[in-house]
Amino acid sequence: MRGLYKSQQKLLKEFAQDYYNKNNTYAKVDDLPLELWDKLETINNTEVLYSSINTFLWDNRNDDANIQRIF
Repeated sequence: MRGLYKSQQKLLKEFAQDYYNKNNTYAKVDDLPLELWDKLETINNTEVLYSSINTFLWDNRNDDANIQRIF
């Protein structure tokens, strides 16, 4: 199984950061706009694209931005 291309990762990182800034929550694959999904498919459409994107978004969250410490 091949991972996401660097160009796909770049698009997803930009989307995820913008999404977090606007919504104060992390993006999931179902949050992708159709235009972005089409771009990602054009770059490299595989049968596991949905899963690869969801995994990438989960693995690349900025957990430091939303940590609540309880003492």
